[in-house]
Amino acid sequence: MPFEPQFRKILVAYDGSPDSKRALRTGSLLAKRMRSKLLIVHVFSPAVFPYIGASPAPLDGMSALQAAAKKQSEALLARAVKSVAGQVRARGLVVESGSAVEGIIETASREDVDLIVMGTQGLTGFKKILVGSVSSGVVAHAKCAVLVAK
Repeated sequence: MPFEPQFRKILVAYDGSPDSKRALRTGSLLAKRMRSKLLIVHVFSPAVFPYIGASPAPLDGMSALQAAAKKQSEALLARAVKSVAGQVRARGLVVESGSAVEGIIETASREDVDLIVMGTQGLTGFKKILVGSVSSGVVAHAKCAVLVAK
């Protein structure tokens, strides 16, 4: 009898990059075939700014910028969830973390995910020869199976 893994819950790491869009297609196809739940996660990394000066005004401006960036993250994720609606049971989650790797791994653990699907390269701008730094970090540290879509 051949081994057939059963993934009850699949997490797709999504940032809007071409590779994350491929990961979303792959994850939703697997979820549909296995009748799994799909969790689409976008990690929002709030900018960390040192406090300079005695006035809180610069921090107020940064808070507005961070709120706008978070709103963009939520809109990006809403489009991703809408793109698979009707095909699979999917929900989106914006995770706030200083590290994309930690955000993905901690969410996978907290949500009891069986499989993480992600792309090789995201929108970070850093290029690795074979696999991006976030995907290689998730592969190295995740407690569940990881599928890297290329």
